[in-house]
Amino acid sequence: MSLRAKESWAGNNGMEQLTAPSKDLISSVLQDVAFKDRLSGSLVHQRAGVKILSLYSLKEVFALLNNPYPHIDLQQLEQWVRTVIKDSELADRIKTISAQNMSDRDKLFSIRDLMGFRLVQCTELHETAVPLEPDVG
Repeated sequence: MSLRAKESWAGNNGMEQLTAPSKDLISSVLQDVAFKDRLSGSLVHQRAGVKILSLYSLKEVFALLNNPYPHIDLQQLEQWVRTVIKDSELADRIKTISAQNMSDRDKLFSIRDLMGFRLVQCTELHETAVPLEPDVG
């Protein structure tokens, strides 16, 4: 994603860009968490009804939030991002969005966009920081 696209994406919700993450934060954002640190969420499926999910990464939370009717406890999400993922800046933004006067669905979609931005940031920085190994042949 280009810088212009990132700025546009972040700007869609009136949010300024997140600061560049450290190497440790990139690692924490991109990897799965232990079973004991998982987060629970749910979604409403047309035929199956409510489906409870265990979430082990920021990518999985982002995927949940891309569904039409996601549900996740916003306080638990904020605490999970702060204590397990160790991204206090993202957790602070989630807390700010949670306090806004809008529907829960709109809050979740704003958080989704913010998380997506952080995932793109970390993925791009990780890919540029990890040198490719030369082909041996």
